[in-house]
This record gives sequence, C-alpha cells and structure tokens, in this order.
Amino acid sequence: MEIGRRKPIHFVYDTPEVTQLYQGDVLKRTPRLLKVLEDVQPDFANNERNNLFLVLTQSCDLVSRDRKPPSSPHITLAAVRPLPDVLRLEAKKNQNWWQECIKVIDTDAFNKLILLTESLLNNNRSEYFYLHGDAPIISQSSCAILTLTVSIKMEYYGQCLESKVAQLKDSFRAKLGSMVGSSFSRVATKEWDQHYPSNPVRKESAKILREHFVLLSKEILDEGIKKLTCDRPLTSYSPEEIFDFVSGVKVKTKRQRFIKRMEEAFNEAEFMDKLYSSLIHDLQSNVVLQEKFQELFKENKEITQEQIEGIKSIYKEILYSIFMKKDFIGRGKVINTLVVKLKEDEVIKEIVK
Repeated sequence: MEIGRRKPIHFVYDTPEVTQLYQGDVLKRTPRLLKVLEDVQPDFANNERNNLFLVLTQSCDLVSRDRKPPSSPHITLAAVRPLPDVLRLEAKKNQNWWQECIKVIDTDAFNKLILLTESLLNNNRSEYFYLHGDAPIISQSSCAILTLTVSIKMEYYGQCLESKVAQLKDSFRAKLGSMVGSSFSRVATKEWDQHYPSNPVRKESAKILREHFVLLSKEILDEGIKKLTCDRPLTSYSPEEIFDFVSGVKVKTKRQRFIKRMEEAFNEAEFMDKLYSSLIHDLQSNVVLQEKFQELFKENKEITQEQIEGIKSIYKEILYSIFMKKDFIGRGKVINTLVVKLKEDEVIKEIVK
C-alpha cells in the first residue's frame, strides 16, 4: 500500500493509518474502486473532474467490533474536484454570458469571491470541504462537493482502503461530521491565519483568484460595454472582441471624478458669488484691516513694498481665521455654503451613490 510514505505538511492532514477507514479519508481513482463505482453510478465514476473521493460515512460506522462487520451497510463518498472548478462555478453566478468562457470577473464579483475563497480555505462553507494541495499525496488544491455523493455497499471496504491517500486530523474529521450532519453546533478548529500568519487568508485568497480569473474594474466594464453597444448589440460581438475592447478602455476613478466635479462646482458663478459675498463681508468688517488701510492712505505718499507685504500678511491671517478658527464670525456661513453646494450637486450624487 502506498500511503504513509511521507508525513503530510498541511495542518488539516494527519499521518494516514493503513488498516482503517475514517470519515474524511481521501481516496484516489484506482481501477478497482472505479470498477465498483461504474457498476453503481457510471457518470460519477467516469467524470474525470472527480479527481478524488472523500469518505462521508461516520468513523464509528466504519469500525469492525468483535470480528463483526461495520454497522453501516454502505460507504458514502463525495466527489472531490479541483478548486478552480468550484471557483468557476461560483463566479458564474456573477458573470455575464461573454465573461464566463474567458474567465473575466469585475471588482464586485472579485470581492464576493474573495470572501467565499476565505471561507473555503477555513472550511466554513457547508456545501464544500476544502482539501489543500499537498504533493505528492494530493497533487492540487481541491474541494469535496458534499451534495454530490454516491453510496456503495460495505463489502467494497477493501477497495476503498487500498485507494486511501490521506487522512484528516481528529478535529477536522469532527468538523466534517458536523457539516455533513447539518449540525447547528460548529466544531472549532484552528484556521488558516493561525497556521500561516505571514501569509494571511485574504492574501492567499486574492492570489488564488488572480491565478484563475482576469480582473477588470466594474467602472471599466460598464463604460466599455456602453461604448461598444452604441452602434451594435453586444451579442453581435464574440467574447474575445468584447474583452479586447473593454480592457483598453480608460476611465477615471471615483476619487478623480469627485475632485474634478468639486473644482467645476466651486468655479460656477452662483457658488463663487455666495463665497465671494461671505469673504467680502468678513474682510470689510475686519477692524485691523480697516485701520491698516486708513494708516496707509491718510498721507499722500507712495506705498512701499514692505507695506504691501504687510497687507498681504493681514489678508492671509484673516482668510486663515475664516476657514480654520471655529470662533471666527462668518466661518460657519462659508462652510455651510460649501457643504450645501456639494450635497445638492447632481453629478456628485451620482459619483458617490
């Protein structure tokens, strides 16, 4: 028997026992096991995307006691498929017809998928059980689909045992058992970040998704489709043509569009008139500035550069006071004018909604 040649590395796996089947054991596709599965459910056996199988039957029902056969009459196996297959299946829920075949997702779909991938890596999804790639035992990261199962008679225990390549640790067997039994009490296990603090689950999830999908921002996709469908319906293009066009579209970020619109709003005459009126009112009523002007112009003489700089300095102090000092009369009026203008602007409403 080939199992047990190397101790598994990933934290989910234990060193496999060669004489006993347990819930959560991973079985490879061997000719003898496939022959059994073909007789029961040919499609399940012949689908090569089912690259492994996971034992779902409870461990206590797989144990022989007092030379008696195990209590369960059947062994239930779940199909295990490569992780990219599961991710593509989930991504499909948020893809348009042309995106699926060329593996394109937008930023909204990416954000949903990254949360799903994190849950998969930590085995917190009730419909899947994640099996990390641990070569040569398990060649690629995969997921058992807990709703895609087949049951075979207990008499084929030997064929299952000889196909065993990996075994879960006790805590993860218990977690799988709670998932299969739809238990309301979730078994606590150490999660990804506790084992790999230098490679957190969010970082690993993003890495996995970028390996299998092409990411485009939602703004670029929306703008590209809008331009592309001006003259022809989208269905008249091939997925490759759509991608080539859309990926070349340049759009400004929300931040860039917000700043540009603020500049435009502040330069509009109505707003500037209100702001100008507020500033002039505060400048005209400023006693220090009035006294300085009276001092300069009461004598008929040329104003020096030093005096000009003095006036500039007073202006700066007054403007600073208007915008920065909370107790300066008129500051609230200026701030309210700015806020009201931005809140009422229709373009800005559209950008930030």
